[in-house]
Amino acid sequence: MQDMIDRLKGEHEDIAGAIRALLPRVGRRPVSRLALEDTLRLLDTRVAPHERDEEEKLFPRFGAATDPLEPVLEAHAAIEEGRKALRDALADWLAGAAGADPEALACRAEEVLHQVLEHFQAEERQVFTLARVEAAPAPATKAARA
Repeated sequence: MQDMIDRLKGEHEDIAGAIRALLPRVGRRPVSRLALEDTLRLLDTRVAPHERDEEEKLFPRFGAATDPLEPVLEAHAAIEEGRKALRDALADWLAGAAGADPEALACRAEEVLHQVLEHFQAEERQVFTLARVEAAPAPATKAARA
């Protein structure tokens, strides 16, 4: 399990670096179409697959101990919801839909990116720490040593 945690933590670091590089571009006004497209691409190609990987490969290893995972799963759902809303709003803006607001779109993109960064920090504190404890070998008992 430690190899998986190390890999996922490495992905957090890589994705967080990409987000930190992208945030100034998303925050620049007037809003850049390319920055918004890059944001959606990052969420689609790196964040969503990463979260799916955690849910399919790491979280099942906790078995019935799902209580610590509830906030993490809620954050995954919120990020996914933000990603879908961003995709829809970007499509509307690019199609020239009435009422499409590029400033609101940029603010939403920044919000989702910050949400991912905060989520990664919380996940490393809560889930990765718990996973390390779960994976640690049990201490030897006196009977086992004798």
